[in-house]
Amino acid sequence: MPDGASLRVIGRPHQDGAVAFMIEDITTEITLTRKFRADFTLFQAVLDEMEGAVAAFAPDGRRVLSNAAFTALWRPVGGGADDPVNLHGALRLWRTGAMATPLWQEIEAFATHARNRRAWSDEVRMLDGTRLMVHVGALPGRGMMVTFDEIGLDAPLLGRQESRILRHEAAEVQTEYVARRTAHPREN
Repeated sequence: MPDGASLRVIGRPHQDGAVAFMIEDITTEITLTRKFRADFTLFQAVLDEMEGAVAAFAPDGRRVLSNAAFTALWRPVGGGADDPVNLHGALRLWRTGAMATPLWQEIEAFATHARNRRAWSDEVRMLDGTRLMVHVGALPGRGMMVTFDEIGLDAPLLGRQESRILRHEAAEVQTEYVARRTAHPREN
């Protein structure tokens, strides 16, 4: 409408060819929806400007938000088709991109515990030698947040390209193993 109002019009047929129209003012709902979208867009832009990689997970393990730094750091080999949409997928990706560490099991344990969910940090080393400080914190409603901040570079164990190839090969081996275990559970 010219005055900014938003109306919903519903037409219902009646006997003898008549049509009844119901007109409802939905200006408030539309205004709130537009404001929410604008606020969310602003929030995502602020999050994307942060240097550290950030991901938040709901209590059921779904990844509910992440920033551009997270996507750049943990980009799966071959693009976004394998982008982890939950904590389980993220942990699998993290394990293939970093040196072996009990940190990943600790993150799993943190996600499943309802009590004593105090924030903590630890260091992890990527396959290319990059050292990251990993911070794990509790969010309201039993959610959790994991952040990754670069703290330095050791002598690379592998180049970045070799690291991506190794992660890709490790993911293929894991997929084949799971497929074999699923197809023939008693033989393994």
